[in-house]
Amino acid sequence: MFIDSVSGWVEDEPTKRRAWELYRKGSPPGVGYDPRRYWPGGATDPEYHVLRIEPWRVQVLRGRDLRSRIWTTEGGA
Repeated sequence: MFIDSVSGWVEDEPTKRRAWELYRKGSPPGVGYDPRRYWPGGATDPEYHVLRIEPWRVQVLRGRDLRSRIWTTEGGA
Protein backbone atom coordinates (compact mmCIF):
# COMPACT_ATOMS: atom_id res chain seq x y z
CA MET A 1 0.00 0.00 0.00
CA PHE A 2 1.23 3.47 -0.87
CA ILE A 3 -0.39 6.59 0.55
CA ASP A 4 0.21 10.14 -0.64
CA SER A 5 -0.97 12.65 1.91
CA VAL A 6 -0.63 16.04 3.49
CA SER A 7 0.18 15.89 7.20
CA GLY A 8 0.33 18.44 9.95
CA TRP A 9 0.32 18.78 13.72
CA VAL A 10 -3.05 19.48 15.33
CA GLU A 11 -3.03 22.42 17.75
CA ASP A 12 -6.68 22.93 18.68
CA GLU A 13 -7.81 21.38 21.96
CA PRO A 14 -11.22 20.00 20.82
CA THR A 15 -9.60 17.94 18.05
CA LYS A 16 -6.88 16.69 20.37
CA ARG A 17 -9.53 15.67 22.92
CA ARG A 18 -11.56 13.90 20.21
CA ALA A 19 -8.49 11.91 19.08
CA TRP A 20 -7.73 11.06 22.72
CA GLU A 21 -11.25 9.76 23.36
CA LEU A 22 -11.43 7.85 20.08
CA TYR A 23 -8.29 5.95 20.96
CA ARG A 24 -9.18 5.45 24.62
CA LYS A 25 -12.71 4.19 23.91
CA GLY A 26 -12.36 2.72 20.45
CA SER A 27 -9.34 0.45 20.68
CA PRO A 28 -10.15 -3.25 20.43
CA PRO A 29 -9.49 -5.28 23.60
CA GLY A 30 -5.87 -6.30 23.84
CA VAL A 31 -4.70 -3.70 21.33
CA GLY A 32 -5.22 -0.29 22.87
CA TYR A 33 -4.12 1.24 26.12
CA ASP A 34 -5.04 4.09 28.38
CA PRO A 35 -3.05 7.01 26.96
CA ARG A 36 -2.73 8.51 30.47
CA ARG A 37 -0.05 5.93 31.03
CA TYR A 38 2.18 7.98 28.72
CA TRP A 39 0.60 11.43 29.01
CA PRO A 40 -0.59 11.80 32.61
CA GLY A 41 -1.90 15.31 31.92
CA GLY A 42 -4.51 13.94 29.51
CA ALA A 43 -5.31 15.51 26.17
CA THR A 44 -3.87 18.82 27.39
CA ASP A 45 -0.52 17.32 28.40
CA PRO A 46 2.22 19.42 26.72
CA GLU A 47 3.93 16.22 25.53
CA TYR A 48 0.77 14.85 23.83
CA HIS A 49 0.63 15.60 20.10
CA VAL A 50 -1.77 14.60 17.33
CA LEU A 51 -0.67 14.29 13.71
CA ARG A 52 -3.48 14.71 11.17
CA ILE A 53 -2.89 12.72 7.98
CA GLU A 54 -5.11 13.67 5.06
CA PRO A 55 -4.63 11.23 2.17
CA TRP A 56 -5.22 12.40 -1.36
CA ARG A 57 -4.15 9.18 -3.11
CA VAL A 58 -4.07 5.56 -1.92
CA GLN A 59 -2.72 2.73 -4.06
CA VAL A 60 -3.21 -0.90 -3.06
CA LEU A 61 -1.02 -3.44 -4.86
CA ARG A 62 -2.03 -7.07 -5.10
CA GLY A 63 0.64 -9.65 -4.37
CA ARG A 64 1.62 -11.70 -7.40
CA ASP A 65 -0.22 -10.03 -10.24
CA LEU A 66 0.90 -6.47 -9.31
CA ARG A 67 -2.45 -5.07 -10.40
CA SER A 68 -3.45 -2.20 -8.22
CA ARG A 69 -6.45 -0.21 -7.17
CA ILE A 70 -6.08 3.52 -6.79
CA TRP A 71 -8.31 5.83 -4.79
CA THR A 72 -7.97 9.60 -5.04
CA THR A 73 -9.85 12.47 -3.54
CA GLU A 74 -12.22 14.21 -5.88
CA GLY A 75 -10.06 16.24 -8.22
CA GLY A 76 -6.83 14.51 -7.16
CA ALA A 77 -3.94 16.34 -5.57
